[in-house]
Amino acid sequence: MSLTSVINKAIVSFCLFISCIGYTQVDTDEELGSRETSSVFGSIERQKFVSFSVGYHIPISSGNNFVGSAYSGKSGYDLRLKLYVYKQFFMEYNNSISYFSVDNNALVGNYNKSKFQSNFLYFGYEFLPAPHFRLGVNAALFGETKMTNTGFNLSEGFQNDSGQLSSYGLYLAYEIQSQISLYIDYAFRTVKTNIRAPQEIESFFSKGNYNTIGVGIMFLLGKRDFISRFTDKKSR
Repeated sequence: MSLTSVINKAIVSFCLFISCIGYTQVDTDEELGSRETSSVFGSIERQKFVSFSVGYHIPISSGNNFVGSAYSGKSGYDLRLKLYVYKQFFMEYNNSISYFSVDNNALVGNYNKSKFQSNFLYFGYEFLPAPHFRLGVNAALFGETKMTNTGFNLSEGFQNDSGQLSSYGLYLAYEIQSQISLYIDYAFRTVKTNIRAPQEIESFFSKGNYNTIGVGIMFLLGKRDFISRFTDKKSR
């Protein structure tokens, strides 16, 4: 079973689980008022349980590798589901697609388009630096990317490669309402590939680097983090 299948099944179970908790545990003003005061590291009034995001990004190839030397980023999309585990610490599942065109066939082969489809899990922390603003930092050390190459001359076929993904990023979100935010984000991503190549060019194909700059909309639900839904109840 592939890592993608494992992650997708885990996410479905995760969504059902947190949905049940979200509907069975309701926050009251009295409960919220009994908790600690607000700061840049957290806020009673602005604490959330889960969020769902839809985003658009532009991939920017970089580095002395097959992506940085032969590809140009065109467009990309992100679907994200975030769980606030404790206070502002969160984990976030990301399903991402990035599209590239090939500028130098001599370096990579006789195709002109490539699609990177990635699944990975972020861990991070979200700061609250000012009213209506959220500043998050995150890292994903283990993920999976499927690379599909198309546009071969005289052929309608395709070629699939794969690799392990790591990603480091940050975002800035502005709350236009308590449950809706607009955001901009940046990430640096590295794919360690399984591409087989002659030894003299193996390092060139062993990894690919690219940056993403994106915008999107975030929908936030709930008023307590995951752990506090249990610990606050026990403390009363």
